Amino acid sequence: MAFGRRKQDPTAAPQEDSVQLADPNREPDDNRQLLHQLLTHTGLSWILYSPWAATDLLRASAQIAPTLQRSTVKGKCFLSLDVDPATLWTVVQGTRGSAIVVFGSPESDIDTIFPRIAQPFESVRPPLSHGFVFSGSAPRTFAALLTDAELVPAWEVDEFRHISDQSGYTDLPGSIRWAARGWEPGPGKSLRRDFVDLDGDNVSVILLCDEYPKLVERVGESSDGDVSGLACLATAGGPYSLEWWNPAVMFTRPVPTGIGSPELLELAQTLCNDLAAGLATIRDRPAPAPHFSSRSFPIPVTGVAYTVTERVRESVPSGTSTFESVNERALRLRSARGSGFEHTLRGPGDELLSPPWITVNSAAVDQDSGRYVAAGRLTHQVWDMPPAHDLGAIDGRNGATFTEQGHPGGLMWPTVHLYAGSMTDATTIPLGADGNVISVDLHGRTGTIAALEFLGGSVAAVALHRDGQPRQLLTVVDGISGAEPIQFSGNGQWLLVQGGLRTTLVEVSTGRWLQLDVGSATWWPTAPSTLLSVANVNDQPVPRLVDLSTNEFTGEFPALRPDFVTLPELGFWGPAVSPDGHTLLAITASGVPQAYRDEHGAGGHLVEVDLASGRAVLAKDPFVDDRHELERDTVSARWTGRLPDVPVHLHESLAAALQDPVRSHEYLAPGRWSDDIEQPLVLTLNKVIDLMKAGDDASLLMPEVVAYTAVLGLSSEAWGRQAEWLTSLRDTTANMVSSGELSGSAADAWTEFGHAVATAQERSLARRAGRSS
Repeated sequence: MAFGRRKQDPTAAPQEDSVQLADPNREPDDNRQLLHQLLTHTGLSWILYSPWAATDLLRASAQIAPTLQRSTVKGKCFLSLDVDPATLWTVVQGTRGSAIVVFGSPESDIDTIFPRIAQPFESVRPPLSHGFVFSGSAPRTFAALLTDAELVPAWEVDEFRHISDQSGYTDLPGSIRWAARGWEPGPGKSLRRDFVDLDGDNVSVILLCDEYPKLVERVGESSDGDVSGLACLATAGGPYSLEWWNPAVMFTRPVPTGIGSPELLELAQTLCNDLAAGLATIRDRPAPAPHFSSRSFPIPVTGVAYTVTERVRESVPSGTSTFESVNERALRLRSARGSGFEHTLRGPGDELLSPPWITVNSAAVDQDSGRYVAAGRLTHQVWDMPPAHDLGAIDGRNGATFTEQGHPGGLMWPTVHLYAGSMTDATTIPLGADGNVISVDLHGRTGTIAALEFLGGSVAAVALHRDGQPRQLLTVVDGISGAEPIQFSGNGQWLLVQGGLRTTLVEVSTGRWLQLDVGSATWWPTAPSTLLSVANVNDQPVPRLVDLSTNEFTGEFPALRPDFVTLPELGFWGPAVSPDGHTLLAITASGVPQAYRDEHGAGGHLVEVDLASGRAVLAKDPFVDDRHELERDTVSARWTGRLPDVPVHLHESLAAALQDPVRSHEYLAPGRWSDDIEQPLVLTLNKVIDLMKAGDDASLLMPEVVAYTAVLGLSSEAWGRQAEWLTSLRDTTANMVSSGELSGSAADAWTEFGHAVATAQERSLARRAGRSS
């Protein structure tokens, strides 16, 4: 046994001589200067360092000193220990390795720091090292490591990610700086390296952080930020995007954290080669054919049991979505599916049922007659605008983001109008544009159309449209979120407005209405006066029947048994029962992995339910791509068959609760939507003029122009802004018709336009004079 001397551990690191840390001489608020101040003025600091990347050191430190994982971000990559808030720490990364520095202060609790930090640090073995910094005097190896080191956020690695809710990066992560050890300093805090692309050209690639790490290569310049001609360089579902750094146009791709040096070099070389190949493709491609040349659209309606209104959500890493990347994805979606990010009407087999020039938010099809009705509006491609604007109109990016990226002009949450047509004749025309339609339904036996129209806030109007008759307002209702379907009863005498917590019933003959404390409900087809509701019973979705004539629950079906992972809190909504009562369609946010939902949220996914057994299956794959970056978002589902003609009677307590129709409201002003229709009118009419100049059929878009003009005339202010242009165009085209310069369908279309302008002018004059038109 040894006596008097402690046996030396042969694996322990030898003691190093100390040197004074060099002052980096940076700005006082620079991270690196703050680090130097703390190391030279706080007294004793404990250090753990190694030749590893910071990410590897952090993962090891989580095992060595778990106390570090319980910390709070203080800013500028500095953290404080939760067990001793007076003690700060940080992480540095340089070309020679990385280090964790824990700063002691006069207020630090040494009884806490010694067993939780100092002793664990002392227990490490090579290649890890530990030591102390006292008043700027530090081990020589640590001082050398610090010469070109920068602070990095500890929450880059999974073991520490929970301590910060920060999204994105303010600087290149340490793992990526480690992988780019051989790169040269670039502008600012970037790094650069030269490559030779597949054309043999010498090019420079920049590695930088702009909310996220990315590789960048310069493509050229644009004075106005319009890079639509280069949109094909950014592939849909792929890693690349185009960015306008006024005036430079840059080709970029994100860089994942944890990447190694060889992989980073390969990523940069591939970026150079793909850009060179893409530019060669642009040089060689033929000119595109005209887009909008016909209103005809063959619709495969035969045998379609139900229809689905849906769109595609873009789910890409934060900070990677740009106008160019969205546009390229939209073009690829249109090529593969016939539509981009806009709302469409589709069948059970994903067949496209709506015309590609209209985005359809709601629709109803009558299988027996082939008639259909839709809530929709024109897509941006009708106006020769990039299809990325259709997504920007939905998520609001047309308002600022896309404009800042050099692509102004897209509509911002445009109003939705009423369309009607025939599936068998492939016709689609607007019935009017004087409302902002949320949802529609069609009663097949009578041909009556119902529309739920958004007015403002949580207020909506329920209106009817009958053949040859003006729009009939039934009532104004409140408590509307803006996504509720509206449904006729089988006999057409009642309308149901679905809600998540309440159901609104409206009597068609009187406009009287009431709200039921029953959510996610629809008409039950095989019994009189009955609704089916999907209720949450003991955390299970259970279809239940509600008899309106007795005001009681009268039965229930087996609980839904999804063949996919679900969460009770996500629920099921938008139910629709098949005319025979066998199958239920519903929508749920379940069906995608939890990790995906945590990062991107989730859209609505259509579910088919066998009511007899409760078995529930996803009707379609939640994603339309293999990379899980393009997700379906189902809005509603409708059966095309007619519901049985069964009566609806209310229990006396429900009948007594019926409220009188509300037909006066400040939001019902005639010119409510005139300002909103002005931009679509200008865009559409300019497109008609372009068609006429090109010798194409100018009548193609005249139905929308006429509908928009009528609404513009309901506001004296809106009409006044466009009156000179519209009346001048009317007079010019009228002379062209009289002279025979315009003939056939073009003459008919411009004559109809002239009538619409005259009517709008009369309405505006009447309103200015205080008379009713």
